Amino acid sequence: MSALPPNQTYGCGPRPWALLALGLLCAPSAPQDSVAEEFAQTRPDVIIRVQKAPTGADYVHIQMVAADYPADLLRRQCEMVGEYAGTPVRGLRISQTPLSAGPEDEDMRVLGADFATDFIIDADRGILRLLPFAKAFAGAPSPHTVRCLAIAFEGVTPQEDVTLRNAETDSATVRGVYDARMGVVEYRVVLTTQDPSRIDIPETAQQQTIPPETPSKERSDSAIIWWIAGAAALAGLLVYFALRPYRGRRSAEP
Repeated sequence: MSALPPNQTYGCGPRPWALLALGLLCAPSAPQDSVAEEFAQTRPDVIIRVQKAPTGADYVHIQMVAADYPADLLRRQCEMVGEYAGTPVRGLRISQTPLSAGPEDEDMRVLGADFATDFIIDADRGILRLLPFAKAFAGAPSPHTVRCLAIAFEGVTPQEDVTLRNAETDSATVRGVYDARMGVVEYRVVLTTQDPSRIDIPETAQQQTIPPETPSKERSDSAIIWWIAGAAALAGLLVYFALRPYRGRRSAEP
């Protein structure tokens, strides 16, 4: 059975990740470069987390940043993820989850979705597919237009010279980081078009349009030195919880 088990979100609820974000804020910072800085300063409109299930399915958890995001629109977008991935979604649940159990935060709720699908994580080939999410969330009418997606793949290790890191196309800009401690690869996908038919994102490093930096001698003992490792890898979640009170604000226009 590949659908999500009842009442289970495989550890992806907002409160544990909020605590993790606070812990990362107190952790020593890893060496950063211009890509890491750009990554951390890009505010997402949607946060997506993907994890491979023991059954082989891909579990997906989605959180919208805007508090007034329509539930029916999110449902349609989740269904479109499955269509673009090549298989229908299963066990789709749309929910409003409070950020805190305290009465003073009772109106602070996250619109989210959970479902299972396939063909998103190909661990054997080192491929993490971004395109189904980018296409599915493109084209939403204003004021609910999604311009930036934060997509985190949990429990994965990028393959050197295979897993996509950065890319720039006529339709999107992609930046990726990796946190080896958490086993998380996270991307920022900034859409420069809202036409799903025009969105093109490469799947592998061989196709990426921005070459990785040449590693320094001091860092040459790492098998994945071309990834930005450390506390920056979950910067999207730090940004999310830092900016969540500003529920009416949207990402800047491109």
